[in-house]
Formats: sequence, C-alpha cells, structure tokens
Amino acid sequence: MKIKLITISVLIFSLVGMTNCSSTKTVVEPTSASLGVKPKWVTNRPTDQGYYIGIGVASKIANPTTFSTVAQRNALNELASSIEVKVKSNSMLFSFEKQNQYQDDFKEFIQVKTNQEVENYDLIAAWENDYEYWVYYRLSIAQYKKDKQAKIDKATNMAINFLQQGEEEWTKGYYRQGMMHFFDALEPIKPYLGEPLPVTMNGSKDVFLGNYILAQISQGVREFQIAPENADLEVSWGGSISSKGLTFNVTDRDGNALGQIPVNFVYSEGIIRPRESLSGLNGTVFTEIKKLTSTDNLQEVTAEIDFQTMILGNKRPDEIETLIFAEITAAKTAIKLHVKAPSIYVYSSEKSLSKGKGSTLKTAFENTAMEMGFTISKSKKSADLLAYIDSDTRTAGVNYDLNNTYLNATITVTKNSTKTIVYQDKIENIKGVDATYVLASKEAYKKAVDRIIKKIVPRFYRKYTS
Repeated sequence: MKIKLITISVLIFSLVGMTNCSSTKTVVEPTSASLGVKPKWVTNRPTDQGYYIGIGVASKIANPTTFSTVAQRNALNELASSIEVKVKSNSMLFSFEKQNQYQDDFKEFIQVKTNQEVENYDLIAAWENDYEYWVYYRLSIAQYKKDKQAKIDKATNMAINFLQQGEEEWTKGYYRQGMMHFFDALEPIKPYLGEPLPVTMNGSKDVFLGNYILAQISQGVREFQIAPENADLEVSWGGSISSKGLTFNVTDRDGNALGQIPVNFVYSEGIIRPRESLSGLNGTVFTEIKKLTSTDNLQEVTAEIDFQTMILGNKRPDEIETLIFAEITAAKTAIKLHVKAPSIYVYSSEKSLSKGKGSTLKTAFENTAMEMGFTISKSKKSADLLAYIDSDTRTAGVNYDLNNTYLNATITVTKNSTKTIVYQDKIENIKGVDATYVLASKEAYKKAVDRIIKKIVPRFYRKYTS
C-alpha cells in the first residue's frame, strides 16, 4: 500500500485553545531570572520516542506584554510540526493526487484541519530571564492517537447518519435534498479525509467512507439533466429574444421535472439577464437577451446546472469542496442562434418645388443600409423594419439674384411586428441656392442625400446594434 507523508508546517492556536489543554505532568515553575543559568532543555533540545515535543521562545523586548503568549504559540507550532499526517492510498484525498503532487491548497487544508485536532498536551517547564521567555510542551503519541481515533469514530457516525438521510431522500426522488446531505456527510470527516475510514454501510457493505461519499456525489450529479425547448433559433441582429425563446427544462434522467435547481447562463457575445436563475416547480428556467448587438452569423446561449450554489448558496467553498466541484461535470446544454441581418422596407414622401415627388433620399438610404449589412425588402408586410422618410422644400427668398430654398425631413424607423419606434432623426434647414427655385430645391436634395449617407444611416446602425 502506497503511503504519502505530509509534514505539518502550519498551526494557529487561539488563547482559548491553550487554556483548554489538560496537563497530567507536574509543571515546573519558571527558574528565577537572577540565576541566569539556562536549563538543559533550553540549550539542548530533548527527544523522546513516546512524545511529540514543542519548545518555544519569545523576546521580552520585542513583546513586552505578550511574550508568554507568543512563546506558548511558538512551542505548540513546533509540537504540531513534528506530527506526520499520513495520506493513504485508499483515502478519498489520495484520489485527487495529480502525478504524485498534491495541490498547495490541499496541503494547507489538511495540515490546518489536523493541527486543530491537537489537544491534551502538557506544559513540562518554563524558564525566563530579563530578555527571554521559554516554554516546553509535550504530547503523548499514544494519547494523541487515542484522541484522534475517538474523534474519527464520532465523525464517521455523524457522516453515516447524513448519508442515510441522503439515500432515503434519493429513493423518494428528492435529488436536490439528497445531494445536499451527501455534502453534509463530508463535513464532520474533513479532518480525516487522508485516512481510509473503513465503515459498514447498510449493515453489510464494507466501504471506505470518504470514497463512498465521493462516489455518491459523482453518481448523483448525473441524475440532473437540462435541455432547451428550442435547440435552434432564427433571429435578427439588433433585435431581442424573449424568455419564450430562451427556455430550458431541468429534469431527472426519466424526464421528471426538478424544481429549485440553480442554473447559470452564458451568452457567447456578452450580456445576458438574468445570468442565473432557479428552475420552477415545473422544471422550467429561462433568460432573455434585450438586444443582439453582435452581427456574427452563429451565436450561442448556454445553460449549466450550478451545483456549487445548490449546495453552498452564497458561501465560499473550502479547499475540499473546491476540489470536488472542479472534478464533477455538471449538466450543460446550449441554444444555437442563427443570426441574420434584419430586412428593411423603405418608403418615402419626397416633395419638392417642381411639384413632383422623387425617391433620391429613399435610394440613398437603401444603398447605404445594404452596405452596412441590412437587407432591403420589397414587401412591407414581410419586412422586419419599416423606414419612412418625409421631406419637403420651401422658398427662402432671393439673394444676389439667386433663389434660396430650405429642405426639412424626418426619418422614422419602426419595428414592423410591434410598430414601436427604434430610430428617429431630422434634417433641418438644408439650404439650396441656384438660378431658379426648382434648381435650388434639387441642390438641397443633393445635400440631404449626402447627409443620409454620411450621418443618418450610420447613426441608425450604431443605435440599432448597441
């Protein structure tokens, strides 16, 4: 059997923990500072095969009011550093080993958890002079093992109770509650997940507890399924997608609806709201896209079951939970968005002083819109957007024998399906000057065409896609 040893390097004991330690040895009172002679255990660190030993020192100058506390903490740190934690090959944590290397977070977690279990150490001696304060702690190896085993027994019993609750709920189809209890079963045994923890489940099945819990979680994850109501959608850029189009169903493997399951949404092109939601009692969950700003032909909305939120809520996962969530594969699905350019039907009323109606502004709008990716519809009924241009010219008097006119126009774009205005703009007082009012009117229309091409349509495009 392969055994991995990790030496404990970190230990933080609170003052409360120190005062709770028990001592069965006679405590030696600090030697008088006036003697000035350091005891042997200060100058030559003692060893004892039956004990873990910790000796700590603190400077009275650097710590004038807390030197005794600092020395005690240092001694307990050293004592704990001499305890070896064995991560055995048939333990749950060993299964997370990657190429014989343990992740740093894993190391620190198991070290801290093990250190928190240290108790029943004895204060053997203390010594001080005018400058230093020394303490000597000792912990019986046999006592440590006895205490540890008692705690393991208590922890495994608690874990088994949670497991049994989870399995009972699972058989009734309460998968979310069952999964939560599987994670609850891990909590009491986290300090001992480097141990095999052999137990008997259901009166006959001999298992290694940590591995058994992990297997229940891994198998349970596969029960949760998610699928879209529509796997493919035909949409136009600049438009929106309602919740009706972006609806997903959360079920078990038999197709039964699962309610109150958290789901995360991701839109390949950016913002989507909501980004997370809970499935309803009928298993449905949905999101929306307020505006498709990207003109990419193929886009995607993905939905993934969020097990971390289901288990922990808003609480941050610890190192063990992080390892587990990284290992399990949550159900995930997607809706493909096939994005096309919206079609525009353009019509106009372009009046001039020649008493006729033209279409120069309409033609300019159509050509520029096509250059920007829109398609021009020949049918008003089938178009996505309707663009209406209303323009006219008026006389503005004679100046230096030349006739002056002014052109005004309004441009309104509406969504055909809802008749809502998506863009509106004006052209005001464009001046035309020529020998006659008719020619001056034509000159004003030429300038308006230039305004349509360079400003109006580009502004409409930016607003519609942003």
